[in-house]
Amino acid sequence: MKLDYDEFSVYVCGRYGVSVEEAKTGCTFMELGIDSLSIYSMVSELEEKYNIRIDTDDITNLDSLPRLYKYIQGLVD
Repeated sequence: MKLDYDEFSVYVCGRYGVSVEEAKTGCTFMELGIDSLSIYSMVSELEEKYNIRIDTDDITNLDSLPRLYKYIQGLVD
């Protein structure tokens, strides 16, 4: 499955009330006002949506939209 960056960005940002333009700049989720509890919730939702498993040890490194997208893209390919 090919994961479209724009669709992914709109989904994640819309879910957490974050500007897509701001998120695409590489700001961390914390800088965007998304706390750690929300990040874990986001991960759970993305696992269900894309039928993937994200290693909990990797979550701390997935601190921005571009990094999260790249990681998930690697799982869905």
